Amino acid sequence: MTQSMHDLRLALRDSVKKLDDTENTMNKLRTDYDNQIQKKDEIISMKESIIKEKDAYILKLEQEISKHDSTFISSTDFNDGIDISTSKRTSLLEVSSTTKHQRTKRTAISAEPAQHKKSKDLRIVLEPYAKSDRTKEFLRIAILNNDFMKNLEMDQIMSIVDCMYPLDHPDGDLIIKEGDVGNRVYIMEEGLVEVSKHSKTLTTIGPGRVFGELAILYNCTRTASIKALSDCKLWAVDRQTFQAIMMRAGMQKQSDHLELIRNVKTFASLREDILSKIIDSLDEVSYADGEHIVRQGATGDTFYVVAKGRAQITQAKSKWDTPIYDRHIERGDSFGEKALQAEETRPFNVIADDPNGVTCLVLDRQSYREMIADELFRLKREESFKITRKLTTSTSGEDERDLKNLRLSDIEIVCTLGLGGFGRVELVQDTRTSYKYALKQMKKQHIVAMKQQEHVMNERNIMMGTRSDFIV
Repeated sequence: MTQSMHDLRLALRDSVKKLDDTENTMNKLRTDYDNQIQKKDEIISMKESIIKEKDAYILKLEQEISKHDSTFISSTDFNDGIDISTSKRTSLLEVSSTTKHQRTKRTAISAEPAQHKKSKDLRIVLEPYAKSDRTKEFLRIAILNNDFMKNLEMDQIMSIVDCMYPLDHPDGDLIIKEGDVGNRVYIMEEGLVEVSKHSKTLTTIGPGRVFGELAILYNCTRTASIKALSDCKLWAVDRQTFQAIMMRAGMQKQSDHLELIRNVKTFASLREDILSKIIDSLDEVSYADGEHIVRQGATGDTFYVVAKGRAQITQAKSKWDTPIYDRHIERGDSFGEKALQAEETRPFNVIADDPNGVTCLVLDRQSYREMIADELFRLKREESFKITRKLTTSTSGEDERDLKNLRLSDIEIVCTLGLGGFGRVELVQDTRTSYKYALKQMKKQHIVAMKQQEHVMNERNIMMGTRSDFIV
């Protein structure tokens, strides 16, 4: 009996020693692994730095190219039949000049007015065009192979596919003319087209390719011409339909996220505008079935809300024990709230448990703190601004009266401060008081042609409402 106990003690001691050796080996392996990860992170950081430098250099080259690229010089006649790109520039302050030079006007790339566009896009009725399942799959694959459109949500892609309509162009037909204002994106189903710029052939495009995608984003002119080299069958969607799909999808997603966030106790007392900021900062992260979302014992600084799918929570009493199933969480459930206040040691495992995967909305502690800090700073700034307004109201009256009595005949041009796609800014001087002002001149015909009336009026109202020595 005594010998058996002694043997058991020896066996137990050997087992404990082996366990300690194993733990030491694991710790060493973990340390080596962490060192390797750190070295790889350093290499990645170095390569990211090199990429940023190259991106900055590429951007600089593109800016230099755009200065000499006639693609951005408008040559299109607008609805009134007058070509604004070749009209003479006459200053608002000029009387008569013996030497007037004809200059071409650059066309700025601009979005449509936001307020009217939003309501207009929501009123657009999306009309699906009948097409076979094979054609739908063909169009879907073509969009997914396009660098710009492949990042869209699948439901957005399918909505675009449903709304695309067929177009036929015979051999020799000019599908896109360089310099024209475009508002369609095309997908080639059958045929071959030639791409040319400044009458120089660049390449040819065959079936399955997307072209003209810039037109569905911006109100700008075509940068190249595309001519049919054979009978072509195309599918197209216009910019208004595309933007309506994007806006509706975006608003629906924002509404869904707001619904999820409102049910979280941590955010219950926050104002609507702060919740909107939080929603904008959320990242959507997807996890495959069986993948760990968080691991017990790991340190974390992120908060999660389940947006889609189901996950299970398991917990182990110690690091040597096998995790035991606790419960399931589904859409609307959240975890990791404490990580928003301080670094949290995860108390349990969360594992995706859905054949279709799990999607979570993720918010990190730094973003959360910055938004709360910004809110406190904004409140203090508003209070300070109100006090400053009271102190400066009496001193700004004289300057406002001078501006109200100012006439164009009272000022003279000193020099040109800047020239943009929509206007020219001159440095002018009041001949009565010698005060200097910046005067912006804009061509009304160009503004109307580019549908920028609302933007211009918004700019004017913002400038009139801004009274600060630190804001131009």
